[in-house]
Amino acid sequence: PPPPPSPPPGPPPPAVPPAAAAASGQKLGLEEAKPEAGRASATGTQAAMAVLNNLFQNFPTKSKILNLYFYGAISLGLVVTGLCTVFRLADNGDEEEHDKDD
Repeated sequence: PPPPPSPPPGPPPPAVPPAAAAASGQKLGLEEAKPEAGRASATGTQAAMAVLNNLFQNFPTKSKILNLYFYGAISLGLVVTGLCTVFRLADNGDEEEHDKDD
């Protein structure tokens, strides 16, 4: 079946103020109830996820697979470096107790 015809282009219908809509018994939609509905906003978590997703998709290459290996290698290197540092710090205090009496 053919798609239904689209409405003719023209100006949108005038917006009814929320108070007038409530007085006339019309239901208020979410867009009409909030004055900020036209603005787009994101939480800090959404913004961070968008930045990380963009970084993962575009840096250092355009290939997601290569980027996955790149970031995996960087993460593994950081974990190994961190663990080596922690073990070195923990081992420094034990050297005096393990001296040999030759």
